Amino acid sequence: MFDLRYHAVSLAAVFIFFVIGILVGVGISGRGVLGERERLSLEADVARVERERDAAERRVAEQEALEEYERETYPAVMEGRLGERRIGVLYVGSAEGAVAGAVQETIERADGTIVRMRALRLPIVTGELLRTVSEIPDAPNTVEDLGRALAAELVDGGDTPLWDAVATELVEERDGGSSQPLDAVVVARTVDPQRGQTARFLAGLYGGLAGAGVPIVGVETRDADRSAIATYRSHGFSTVDHLDTGPGRVALAVLLEEGGPRGSYGTKDDDIPVLPAVDPVAEPTG
Repeated sequence: MFDLRYHAVSLAAVFIFFVIGILVGVGISGRGVLGERERLSLEADVARVERERDAAERRVAEQEALEEYERETYPAVMEGRLGERRIGVLYVGSAEGAVAGAVQETIERADGTIVRMRALRLPIVTGELLRTVSEIPDAPNTVEDLGRALAAELVDGGDTPLWDAVATELVEERDGGSSQPLDAVVVARTVDPQRGQTARFLAGLYGGLAGAGVPIVGVETRDADRSAIATYRSHGFSTVDHLDTGPGRVALAVLLEEGGPRGSYGTKDDDIPVLPAVDPVAEPTG
């Protein structure tokens, strides 16, 4: 992201160089003075750089004020927003990096509970996965169907024979049990886009999540190497592409609320808003 402080410092440096340039120009001039036209041109350049420097300094002050406002209001905006919400987190790849920390911080700060986390080992070995579930009644016959069925088990909770069967082959890391149903799911891809059978498996998994009847939010940080936002949108997920910022974490919390809005939010696309409407957290009653 463009740093206004760096811009202000750069303009200050340019201003100094202009002044030095004038002095050098005077020093090497054959007459020791500048011509009237040259002097007016240099004065205009100096005045322009001064205006740009002053404007940059004002923008830096405004940015610092906004950052201070964000720091002061963030806890109040987040507190209690996800109270009693049971959240699942699915990492398509390892549960690591800035995105994993931001997901956990968001849910904890908003008083939600991560009741189930699964991180997938990819790419899949198709034959092995299908063989591991083949003895289960009504077992899926294709990787797409397996993905959809795993999505249903992830959200519904209770008995999860498919997840139990594929755990060794598919699950890199897990946390939390499977008994409770989920109120919402966060999806974060931490591997490169997949191809072939793995891509078909993920399409089934995403499709199953989208049809599960709970909020599904695909997330990433601003520095994600290969964005997954377009893929999430194509499956009907809500999305947040700036989870490493305060507004991004607020957006995620709002999208995970019961009856919360849906949509795409972030800073990577000029056509989408940074934040959804943020309603006050309702006070407990009764």
